[in-house]
Amino acid sequence: MKRVFLTTILSLLPCLVWAGSWHTYTNTNYINDLRIVGAQIWWGTTGGVVSYDKADSSYTIYRNTEGLGGIDVQAVEVDEEGNLWFGLANGVLNRLGPNGEWRRASLEYGINCLIYHKLYMWAGTEQALIEFDPQTWLPREICEQPGTGLQRDRPIRCLWFQGDTLWVGTEQGISYIDVARTENLRDPAQWTYFTSSNSSLSNNIINAITSYQDTIYAGTSDGIYKFADGSWHALAGSWHRGVVYDLKADSANLLVVTERGAWSWNGSSVEPLQCPSQVPRRVSIGPQGEIWVGTWGEGACLYRNGNWYYPFQTQGPIGNRIADMALDSKGTLWLACRGYGMSGFDGQNWENFIPIPDATLHDSSGHYESPISKGICAVAVDKVGNKWFGLWSGGVIKLDPEGEQALYDEDNSILRFSDHRPEYSWATWNVVVNQIMVDKANNKYFANWYNGVAILDSSENNWVMYDRLISSRITGRLIQDMLIDNQGGKWFAHRDGAGGSKGGVSYLVDDRGTPLEQGDDSLVYFLGESDGLLNNKVNSLAIDLDGSIWIGTDEGVSKYVPWLSTVPKPGYMFLPNYYETIGHQEVRAIEIDTKGNKWFGTSNGLFKYEEENFLWREYTTENSGLLDEKINCLLLDKNRGYLWIGTDKGLSMYELEMVKPKLNLSQLLVYPSPLLLSQGKNEVRFKNLTANSVVYIFTVNGELVREIDSEGSGLVKWDGRNQGGNLVASGVYLWVVREKGGDKRSGKIAVIR
Repeated sequence: MKRVFLTTILSLLPCLVWAGSWHTYTNTNYINDLRIVGAQIWWGTTGGVVSYDKADSSYTIYRNTEGLGGIDVQAVEVDEEGNLWFGLANGVLNRLGPNGEWRRASLEYGINCLIYHKLYMWAGTEQALIEFDPQTWLPREICEQPGTGLQRDRPIRCLWFQGDTLWVGTEQGISYIDVARTENLRDPAQWTYFTSSNSSLSNNIINAITSYQDTIYAGTSDGIYKFADGSWHALAGSWHRGVVYDLKADSANLLVVTERGAWSWNGSSVEPLQCPSQVPRRVSIGPQGEIWVGTWGEGACLYRNGNWYYPFQTQGPIGNRIADMALDSKGTLWLACRGYGMSGFDGQNWENFIPIPDATLHDSSGHYESPISKGICAVAVDKVGNKWFGLWSGGVIKLDPEGEQALYDEDNSILRFSDHRPEYSWATWNVVVNQIMVDKANNKYFANWYNGVAILDSSENNWVMYDRLISSRITGRLIQDMLIDNQGGKWFAHRDGAGGSKGGVSYLVDDRGTPLEQGDDSLVYFLGESDGLLNNKVNSLAIDLDGSIWIGTDEGVSKYVPWLSTVPKPGYMFLPNYYETIGHQEVRAIEIDTKGNKWFGTSNGLFKYEEENFLWREYTTENSGLLDEKINCLLLDKNRGYLWIGTDKGLSMYELEMVKPKLNLSQLLVYPSPLLLSQGKNEVRFKNLTANSVVYIFTVNGELVREIDSEGSGLVKWDGRNQGGNLVASGVYLWVVREKGGDKRSGKIAVIR
């Protein structure tokens, strides 16, 4: 068989439906399900839905910001009217109509599989079988126990109809029922079931069911069985043994995807398909006999006329578990993707890196299973463009501007193995670096679990282990965050932890510019609950525009005001009067924007605090485009006004209402024109302003319509309204941007209502 490799990642077609400034970025190459619908191939992935159009070789991606009710799509189905249906791991059932209209329902339980039959959509979920009525948009029947020999409320993995007989595959066995003759699906006694206890099945985990030549076949976690004469029979041979992921059939062949590859079986002999991917998961057969294979992490493959075409992939981060983020001097965003590798994004294109020690190591699920990639958890960029990635096991990787990698571990650096702690026995052989910081002199600071902070100087020749951060008051050697304040002081967040260790915040006032010489340092001070800190389990630190230090803990946020005292002491750590809003939240990340707004990433969403107005806003997956409410990290791009939000499901970006101001108006951008109010496009953006700019909107007769002060931001938006708050009429308007006491620019805007 000849293989033809597609090396170009094709273009993506945006389809934004959110009115707000939210964007989602995910890896969409881990395929859970795959369907062929006319000239389009649809696949559901851990990062959304992908539609590939064979006519023009283009992709369209649908994520939560494009209409999906979540991101992890487990099942794809099509009904007789051409509607696409998607079942999500969060229990949302989505429908996309031919006209592009989205609709959703919540089935409460995570959806694993879908099948359409005679006007109804059937969903196999984590706890029940649900018959859903598209007319009433409500469940019609819910069956929690499809057979007396099966336990209630257990996951249903696959569904299949042969005529009106519904076959259900579970983790406990397989069952069937004639839905046309049964009035009560909820009655377990109406079902016929088979398990390893009452049949010849050797394994109860049923992953796939299909009909081939009028016979039912089941793919289990121990091979394929066919149902004949009222009993189950294992297929001959060993080629299908092990985990069977998918089964599909046409009139001539049964296609099989197993942990050992993809196969074609004609009822008597088997032929390996020689799929170019080592991690196939799903298979679908097209109307001309072409075969599409969905993989776990490598996109899709096409087999047509004896040739393989591979890969069909979309751009995105290397993985969806975003542990940490950093920006380089060019504005490229760098991601530490735990369990996968490293990614860079310049706003248009993605560049992904697998850690060199892992390049040839895979497990059956397609993950890179050595401790290196599993543990990527921190990233920082130094002053000469090197990217440093901290590992939960293995030390530190340096990625230089040419893409070359170097590993620093216990053999070639001062980094040490973790001390033994019974609660963390898995870490006794690990070299853990979970936080990285770079100072103005290009010295690198590495938080080395249970050892202190390892410092590497700018020459990258000299190391020292700084351990003065530990005292009788703070014995926790797990450092969760680090920052450098406006005076060069170093702040370190510690956690309560194993072995009775105590957390809090340590503060190195002045290292006199010689971080590798501990003997000349000024005092180290400590803050804990006795000083007013909310909780000793400290996760995050941030410095405010006025020099205040915000401290995120497992029980909310505290603030230290340094100008009230030259050294930390009781009485200067306080909890403001907004405790009820964010109190008891696990504050995992903090960022402060150019207007002084505080952004808190928690385990339950994103919070914004406008301290001057005592105003709070809460962002969740329900009221915004936020991808996931458990937030791992935040990063503010002050030049572009982007707030990046890292989660275990991917990357969210919120375009803030401000951009870092420019020094002059030479880069001023004004868009869009015309302003189409009739299409819901209700704002004109004036971008790259100076800090003291004022935007004026006039009629062509010179009458003032609106005046907007930039208030120190580089961005102003005009919503098409006059000073009285009313929408303006259609027509041409003049705009003027004037610096207070300086330059000015002018132009025209067309408004269409």
